[in-house]
Amino acid sequence: MTLTLLIDLDDTLLVNPLDKFFPEYIAALSTHLSPYVDPHKMVPQLLHATDLMIAKENPCDTLQAVFESDFYPALGVQKSQLSQPIADFYAGPYDKLRHVTKPIPAAARIMDMAQEQGWHVVIATNPLFPCSAVLKRLEWAGLDAGKYNYSMLTSYENMHFSKPNPAFYAEILGQLGWPEGPVCMVGNSLSDDLAPAARLGIPCFWVNGASQDSLDSLPGNSTMGKLDELIPWLNRISKLPPLPEITDPEGILAVLKSTSAALEALTKKRKHLDWRLRPIDGQWSLLEIMCHLRDVEREVNLVRFELLSTTPNPFIPGVDSDRWAIERNYNEQDDSSVFDDFCISRSRLLEIVKKYSPDDWMQSVRHSFFGRTTRLELAQFIAAHDRTHLQQMAQTINAMSQAR
Repeated sequence: MTLTLLIDLDDTLLVNPLDKFFPEYIAALSTHLSPYVDPHKMVPQLLHATDLMIAKENPCDTLQAVFESDFYPALGVQKSQLSQPIADFYAGPYDKLRHVTKPIPAAARIMDMAQEQGWHVVIATNPLFPCSAVLKRLEWAGLDAGKYNYSMLTSYENMHFSKPNPAFYAEILGQLGWPEGPVCMVGNSLSDDLAPAARLGIPCFWVNGASQDSLDSLPGNSTMGKLDELIPWLNRISKLPPLPEITDPEGILAVLKSTSAALEALTKKRKHLDWRLRPIDGQWSLLEIMCHLRDVEREVNLVRFELLSTTPNPFIPGVDSDRWAIERNYNEQDDSSVFDDFCISRSRLLEIVKKYSPDDWMQSVRHSFFGRTTRLELAQFIAAHDRTHLQQMAQTINAMSQAR
């Protein structure tokens, strides 16, 4: 099985001191945009829109959409007026900030080895910048995307959550189709990089870690050290089994939040006809998978948790939902609203469970298949169900690509 390596960029693969970089970045951007907008208005609004991205919990809309809906109207300008100047900034003046940063020699050795091993590498930087800015910083680090075949670069265009939200990590794995091999996270920040990843059971490497005691809060096989000590650890992690099912309530919530975002990322580029293809014998089409997820969400999951809100220790009947694909003729259904319908039901479910206290999660439930269980285990079943069908969807998309 193939290792999936999630690795931070700033102050992990590239020396980039925020206390120096950010003031110079703000000054350069405000100067570049000064012919179009007053810097005294632009800078506070940029910071406000960035704070909204960091605080975002709703799985709907990308971070870019959240940023733009706050940034441009408050400045009284249209996006079309600033889109090209902003693109020009990242293509030109932004590159002058390179002098604040410094490449780390070990970074290229790590990427060379990862590419030789065929590992999936995700540059899991905080997605508060456009992809063009991430590509520039990779270039400064000597890790050009043209040289290394990254599986994913996180940016505000393709992500719905940011650090330190655990859903950021769940969304990455969801967009990758929940890889079946081992997964690890490498970063320099305990609070932003490692603690949120740990909620999903992901083993972590703390670059230049400051406290041995803090490792106790991270999953087994986690450690800390210098970046040039990473390769032996990666070799050990690459031999581990896949991530186990998530049992931490925050980790489960992260998966439930991220599934809508991952589904959108996996399907939004598919052509209309692709939705009904079955490239793998005996497997569902994308439309059948989406219809199944939609109906299970609104007729099983949401109904159960609404019942739990009103009835103590209720009895939950089991449902054989797999047969619905044929009974309801999923592959002939209208695909125009199926994703939105799933998102609506999932949002309602999240409104219920996000209010649970630790005691609420452990309240008893009687289930016809599982016997006596808890709310936490029911939510865990949903998260595992999400992961299974995102894997199925990714396999179907991959089979389509290979058939062409």
